[in-house]
Amino acid sequence: MLGSAALEITVDPVQGGQILEIWDKRNKTNQLAVDYDKLGNLASIPFAYCLWSSVSVLGAEGVKPPWPSFRRGCRFAAKAVDGGLVLTSENRGVRLTETMTLAGEKFNWKVEAKNGLEGTAKMRWNIHPEYTIAGAADSYQDYMLMPTAKGEFKLVFWTGLG
Repeated sequence: MLGSAALEITVDPVQGGQILEIWDKRNKTNQLAVDYDKLGNLASIPFAYCLWSSVSVLGAEGVKPPWPSFRRGCRFAAKAVDGGLVLTSENRGVRLTETMTLAGEKFNWKVEAKNGLEGTAKMRWNIHPEYTIAGAADSYQDYMLMPTAKGEFKLVFWTGLG
C-alpha cells in the first residue's frame, strides 16, 4: 500500500501489479469503487474493480514468436522504496520494472522495459480498467466518477475486454 496525507493506493504485485484501490482521504471515497446509489437494486451482486497494465513485445529482430509479454496474473517481485513500490519481472530476455510512487496528491507510475534480446524490440504498454461483476469481465463503454473539489468528474472509457 502506498500512502500520503491525501491518498492511499493498494497494489497487488501477485496479480501483475493491479491497482485495487485509490482512497481519497479528504473526500473519504474509493476512486475505484462502485456507488451503489447510482446502480439501483444491484447492491447484492459481488463486484471487483481494478486497474492493471500490460507490456507486450510486438516484434524483435532475430527473435521468432512468441515474443515476451507481461500481463495480468504475471507475478512480480515487490520491493518497498521510500514513498513507493518497485515491481520487477523477467520474461525471455526482457526485464520489466514498474515503479509506483506517491507524494501528496501526485501518483507516479513509471514503466521501464530493458531489452535483453538481440536487436531492436518494439513494445507497447497499455493500462486496462476492469470492472468484474459476479466473476465475469465484459466489454462495454463505462465511466469512472472521480470526486474533485469542484464536484464529480466523469471519465468515460471503453473496457475493450472482448
